[in-house]
Amino acid sequence: MGLFNNKSHKGTEDLISYEIKGKTNSKLIFGFVHYCTFKHGDIRTNLIESQIYENYEQGHTITPNTAKYVCFEIPEDISLQELAEKEVFEVLDRIGRLDKLKGNVYNHIGFINRLEDGRYEIFNPTVEVLSYIDENMNDKIGQSDNLLAKRIKFVENISESAVKKFEQDRKEREKRKEKPLLEEQLRYKIGDNIYTDYKGININTGRIIKLSKLKCAYEEDENNLYSAYINEDVEEQEQEDEMATLEDTPQGFPILFTAGQKMEEMLKNDKYEYILKLLSDIQKEKLNINELRYIGGIDSEGRIYKTTENCSEQLKEKIEVEKQEYRKENEIQIEK
Repeated sequence: MGLFNNKSHKGTEDLISYEIKGKTNSKLIFGFVHYCTFKHGDIRTNLIESQIYENYEQGHTITPNTAKYVCFEIPEDISLQELAEKEVFEVLDRIGRLDKLKGNVYNHIGFINRLEDGRYEIFNPTVEVLSYIDENMNDKIGQSDNLLAKRIKFVENISESAVKKFEQDRKEREKRKEKPLLEEQLRYKIGDNIYTDYKGININTGRIIKLSKLKCAYEEDENNLYSAYINEDVEEQEQEDEMATLEDTPQGFPILFTAGQKMEEMLKNDKYEYILKLLSDIQKEKLNINELRYIGGIDSEGRIYKTTENCSEQLKEKIEVEKQEYRKENEIQIEK
């Protein structure tokens, strides 16, 4: 189980601690700090330093001389939260990367990279990285014992009530996933355009998602093009004391999608689960506040398309026009 701070630092969420439960014993990895950044070809990686306490049991006292020092590399687009949620630390433990750690030096436990299919690959460190660790980090271990002691005290002071709240929030999200809903929150008019705000449930995580400023940008007999902004409920994330999956932006991230029926008809006919599937999946991908992105479409039978393969040529042209117009508007705002 991992506990998270509600801040980010150089592309990584501040993970307070993470317990790795093994068959015979548990390990506690804690005190994550971004140390520096390396460049391997086209990939920039963050070097994260932390400590591991072996044979950990809740309630046991942790002292600096019983914790081993480790470090690992992750690309800038991978967060500590992702590693925790995908149980990558458990994988590192199973393949022996956390065994036989040396004392008084930083043990590099791997360069963790995410493949295009969502799997993770773990590489050994380069000679250059190992040399940097030896020359710039190992000799500072004794100097950082006071800082380590403070980190240990902070971890030990996490109250039992905070852990219970974390578990309660997790259970609440699981309940939401059993009965996901998409509800209209507000309908309003700006100029000649009618907009609608929706609130729904991410069917993958159970978190609350917001779909705001949704409008129909183009209509055809069998397809409708919608533009909107998507984001997670930031207030809820702060209450849960975890990092939101999406960044905190004023409106969210701009998206386009197509639907074989009008939104209000799909909600009336209980076809909102198709929309939620499309919206929930997009939250795993990289979105850009400066780019209007087409995330896919749903036909009248509820089939989901991630490309424009079910769109007419006219609709494809309209999608490109909407993207260009958004890009121009955004460039004007930036210049101002």
